[in-house]
Amino acid sequence: KALDCFSHMLSVKYDARTKRFSNSTGTGLWAYQGGFPDGTDYMVWRTYYNSFWKLLTTKYGYRLGYDLFAAPYDWRLSSDGLNQIGEFDRMADRIAAAVKQNCG
Repeated sequence: KALDCFSHMLSVKYDARTKRFSNSTGTGLWAYQGGFPDGTDYMVWRTYYNSFWKLLTTKYGYRLGYDLFAAPYDWRLSSDGLNQIGEFDRMADRIAAAVKQNCG
């Protein structure tokens, strides 16, 4: 039962008539966008990415928010689904802001 519930919560529904993706009924799941920068406060410090980010920042000199950025997204969606929710536009905005910040 618990596995069925977990699977239901992670599943995405596709409506062929509207060509839209949505969460399962009664479920809300999204990519965390808050924090510095772009969700890294959650992704870096509270997940298994912690040691990878520490390596990049300590051994190779990368700096969070300067030349190292997070890009949270809903990994359950195909490229069509990511496009529908505006994820590619958000990604382009993140890249443009990083270029402007670093290159003027």
